Amino acid sequence: MSPRMEDALNFYKSLAKRSLVSAECTYDCGYKDFIEGKVAYAINGEWAVADFEHHLRDDLGIALIPNIGKSAFKPLSSSLVLVFPDKSLSSNKAAALKELSEFLQSEKVQKRLYQEARFLPVNADLINQIKQQSNPNQAAMLAQLEQAVPMSAEAAQASAWLGLRKGFELFSKGVLDAAKAREYMQQFAERDYRQTQKQ
Repeated sequence: MSPRMEDALNFYKSLAKRSLVSAECTYDCGYKDFIEGKVAYAINGEWAVADFEHHLRDDLGIALIPNIGKSAFKPLSSSLVLVFPDKSLSSNKAAALKELSEFLQSEKVQKRLYQEARFLPVNADLINQIKQQSNPNQAAMLAQLEQAVPMSAEAAQASAWLGLRKGFELFSKGVLDAAKAREYMQQFAERDYRQTQKQ
């Protein structure tokens, strides 16, 4: 983990010190507080939008995440993919798996995934249609996505998330300072990844 992680940790701590976020509030309570109107904003992903729209209706406004000082906010993006293990595409199941893949990539299914979960489609015609017909909230989501950095699809990414979480918990409780938390995150992630590779 780079020294920038220390800057990020200290920045997050400063948000709590300035009462911009609650240090005790987890993801779940932040989600609930936003829906109940107890907080003015929430930073979340496309998976939350349908629920926010359902509860907040016209009171929901989506905007780009502002810069942090002079630094642009760069969110991570990821993809949902189909994986067929053990050479199954060469097996007697190949035709059925190809049919499933084509079904899930069809315009009808992709449109439904977008409408219900806000997952952007792989179908180029459909994504162009969404861009042309987008309301201000959808346009803001698409604009934010254009600034996103693709997240690693490596197996080590799961270990990195665990290390980040564990280190942040120790940092936020005051057990470790930012430098020690950064080292702990790296060590935890590497140890977890080695263990997963042995299985």
